[in-house]
Amino acid sequence: MKRLYYSCEMFLSDTKQLARKIDRKYDAIVAIARGGMTLAHLLGEYWDLRSVYTINTIGYDGTCKRQDVQVFNLPDLQGAKEVLIVDDIVDSGDTMVEVLKHLQQA
Repeated sequence: MKRLYYSCEMFLSDTKQLARKIDRKYDAIVAIARGGMTLAHLLGEYWDLRSVYTINTIGYDGTCKRQDVQVFNLPDLQGAKEVLIVDDIVDSGDTMVEVLKHLQQA
C-alpha cells in the first residue's frame, strides 16, 4: 500500500479552498469533538467568526458501534440562525442525526 504524508501545510491549503467554496454566512460553527475541532477552528479563523463551539458525543466503545449515541455539552446557540456542524467523518450518519436532534430541541 502506498502511503501519503498529509502535511499541516496541505491541510491548511485544503481548508482555505473549502472555506472559499462554502458560499454561505454562518452565525456559529459547532465542532463535534474531537474530530471536527481543528477544521472548525480553522474555518472560524478564515471567516473571522468567533462563535466556534464544541459538542461532545459518544457513539463507539473502542471500535464497536454503540446502540445509541450520547450527546452532551450542548452550547447555547440562541440567536444563531445559520449554524455549521463540523465533524471529521460521517459514516452511518447516526451521530449527525442525534446532534441535529439535540440542537433543535435546545
